[in-house]
Amino acid sequence: MWIYSPMQSRILLIILLIVTSSSQLSSQNIFQLRYPYMTPEPVFVISSNSTNLFLAGAYGLLLRSVNGGINWIEIDKFSNSDSRFNVWQGSSAGLLCTADSNVYRTTNSGINWVYTMKFGFKVNDIKNLGTSGIFVCSYNLAGKSSNGGLNWTFFLPDSSTVNNYQSCYFQDSSTGFLAALELSTNYAFIMKTVNSGTVWYKYNTTIDNFIIRKIFFINSFTGWAAGERFGNVCLIKTTNGGVNWTEQYPNMNEADVNGLYFSNSNIGFISTNLNILRTSNSGINWSVFISDYGITASNFSNDSIIHFSDSRGRFIRVNGLNQVDTLFGQKNFRLDKISFASTNNIYISGSNYKNFRTTNGGANWEYDYTAGFTHIKRMFFTGPNIGFAIAGRGSVLSTVNFGNNWQAVYDTTAELNNLFFLNPTTGWITGNGIILKTNNAGLNWQRNYLRGEMLKIWFGNSLSGYSIMNDSIQKSTDGGVNWIPQGNNHAIDFCFTNLSTGWSLNYADSTTEIRKTTNGGLNYSLCSKLPNSIYKIQFIDPFTGYSSDNNLVWRTTDAGITWKSVEYPKSEYLNINDFWFSDANTGWFCGDNSMVLNTSTGSSININKFTFPSSDECLSINNYPNPFNNQTKILYALPVSGKVHIKVYNILGQEIYSFVSEFQSKGNHALEFNSSGLASGIYFITLKNQKYTGFKRMVIIK
Repeated sequence: MWIYSPMQSRILLIILLIVTSSSQLSSQNIFQLRYPYMTPEPVFVISSNSTNLFLAGAYGLLLRSVNGGINWIEIDKFSNSDSRFNVWQGSSAGLLCTADSNVYRTTNSGINWVYTMKFGFKVNDIKNLGTSGIFVCSYNLAGKSSNGGLNWTFFLPDSSTVNNYQSCYFQDSSTGFLAALELSTNYAFIMKTVNSGTVWYKYNTTIDNFIIRKIFFINSFTGWAAGERFGNVCLIKTTNGGVNWTEQYPNMNEADVNGLYFSNSNIGFISTNLNILRTSNSGINWSVFISDYGITASNFSNDSIIHFSDSRGRFIRVNGLNQVDTLFGQKNFRLDKISFASTNNIYISGSNYKNFRTTNGGANWEYDYTAGFTHIKRMFFTGPNIGFAIAGRGSVLSTVNFGNNWQAVYDTTAELNNLFFLNPTTGWITGNGIILKTNNAGLNWQRNYLRGEMLKIWFGNSLSGYSIMNDSIQKSTDGGVNWIPQGNNHAIDFCFTNLSTGWSLNYADSTTEIRKTTNGGLNYSLCSKLPNSIYKIQFIDPFTGYSSDNNLVWRTTDAGITWKSVEYPKSEYLNINDFWFSDANTGWFCGDNSMVLNTSTGSSININKFTFPSSDECLSINNYPNPFNNQTKILYALPVSGKVHIKVYNILGQEIYSFVSEFQSKGNHALEFNSSGLASGIYFITLKNQKYTGFKRMVIIK
């Protein structure tokens, strides 16, 4: 299970071949999702019983909260179909229906679910019929169960004509309502039963082309029905138990109704895909209560607490004063760098200065507003409290209280991008053509110039260190004043456990190579090759190391000779952008959609071996001419039809252009790429389908 709790270094996306393999151990048993500003899939249903809150959504997503949405547990997936309906009988028994009409039951508050049956029709609505009864409606058909969905009786509520039953509502085990669109006249009818559906009375609303989505009654006489008519929200009201209905006018155009609730005779809400409307005078007048969220589902506990999910993947709680609290779900934040200060204190930075931190080991996370104001983009901590940061273009800041306050210690017009500190007093900061060093905690800085941009830096003592610059690993023995290339070209990342022993990642035509040195970089030998777009490597000790691409984490226990992997538990189109292991088993991961993962069982990553794909599975991509000035033609071949994504990244791993994100047929394809607005340098174009990724290194010369 994933546990939900509230709250790039440089990423070089040289994407090669992603090879997936079956696993005997689910990644859900290895990882915990520790930051909930992320929903794995879109949410379509919000439901509740007496003790729990549930979210059901795409691809079988089902989340459960026992404390009102503060913490979440994802139920182990039992279906790959979208969840559409979820009803409860008391605190333990429940039923869930998917888009493909499969029915699942639980008797232990949603912890376990068992397949029960499959409806032979598309379900339009499901509602409770008392404590153990369930009612279902569909096109010209309805059904009911008196034993929690184990057995069903189906019938025609109106056998005289054909009706499309769009929604249903039951006040108790006897009295219920059906919304019907009579196909012969195109009029909307409300049907009523007072004996659990044995006999139905049919009442004409006298409104044509009215698709009634929701019905709600506050007592046996007063109720409302809402839906769409010619694309606009339409609302009707009854004060005599559904016999007669009068039209009301919410004045909302081009919206789809997905929720209706009244707390009393005056205060009510209509939820649509565009917003939530509120009335305080029994539906006569309506005003926008919540807007611009793209609402996908809603749940009204009362007129003080409303839960809803939106098209941006967020689950939100709002109170009667219109105060919004995002419980989780924020798709727009890309987290790309982990700064580990201590077991409890962890800082994660993201795009557009969206930075978060925890002081209790990831149990809770807070948004760092100060970092947003000061434009902090990179941090390095030498202990639980002392740290340094790069802000804006060339400002250097320091903190002695884990970022509660930041003090400016240096400023330059050069653009700074990376930093490393050996201890609280000695550190280096690098940028484009510049390296800074301090020996007194930032009071004074020594400035030297570089022949290129330094993308990573590490020092083992005050004099000896390594870096990546001009596509190769370089070494300094004088504290960073001079740098000597080591001949280890096409370097992506490196890691040293001491000044003699280290490993590097190097890209090749079709693999990522793991190389090792035991003599301080004088020589590197090939340890292994991985068929993935690996962007980072970290060794905890001389034998245990980790590496990662955007979809898999790899582990070695023999100094990099062999590697095994497991997939991250995430949605297909989300990427993991950085990781950090504090010991051989405990690691942290961050990525798209504000996702933070944690594992304390890294030793479990020992299950997936890999083999290279066969030639008929590979993705082929090329471009000509290469190098090029402004224009190049990109040629690619797809072994199978399917959804395809083609993107261009710079050498920092930043996406700069997206060509294609659509279904394409098997075969050869071509497109033109214009590099106007791009500087000279190395870029990577990636081609990704549902199984593999191909890449091509491009060089722009201007």
